[in-house]
Amino acid sequence: MKLARYKLSEARIRSLDKPGIYGDGDGLWIRVQKGGSRNWVFVWKRSGKRNEIGLGGYGRGTALVSLKHAREKADEVRERLARGEDPRGTKCKVNVITFKKCMKDLLASKASEWRNEKHRDQWHMTLEEYAKPLHDMPVAEIAMGDVKDVLLEHWKERQISA
Repeated sequence: MKLARYKLSEARIRSLDKPGIYGDGDGLWIRVQKGGSRNWVFVWKRSGKRNEIGLGGYGRGTALVSLKHAREKADEVRERLARGEDPRGTKCKVNVITFKKCMKDLLASKASEWRNEKHRDQWHMTLEEYAKPLHDMPVAEIAMGDVKDVLLEHWKERQISA
C-alpha cells in the first residue's frame, strides 16, 4: 500500500491554528504548538519502536524551514533509513542486513530441499563465489545494475546456446 505524499501546501500550513500534528505524508509532519509556533518532524518506526527527528521550525526564527526544504530534508532521512543508518547521527548500532546474511539464511532454509550433496554444493558455490561482489553490500543499497554487473561476467564466460 503506497502512502499519499505532499498533502500539505504553504497556504494550508499558514492556516493551521489549532495545536496538533499534521501530516504531509510518508513520515513528514508539522507540529503546531499552543502558542502558534510550527516545527517540522520526521517520524518512523524501526523494530517496533517509534522514532522522531526534528527538521526545523516553520514561519519564525533564524533558520526557517519551508515546506519545500522540509520535503528535501525528509527525503534525506528516508535515504539514510534505506541504507540502514540512523538519521539522528547517534552512535547506536543499526542492524544492517547484508546480501551475505540473506544468502546464508536462504542456504540454511533450503538445506532440506537438496536432492544430493552435488546440488547443495552448486547452490553454495554459485552464491558464495559468483555473487561475492554483493556480499558486504546492504540489501537496501543493491541496485539492478549491481546484480547485472555480477551476472554479466559469468554469462560472458559461459555462453548458453538456445
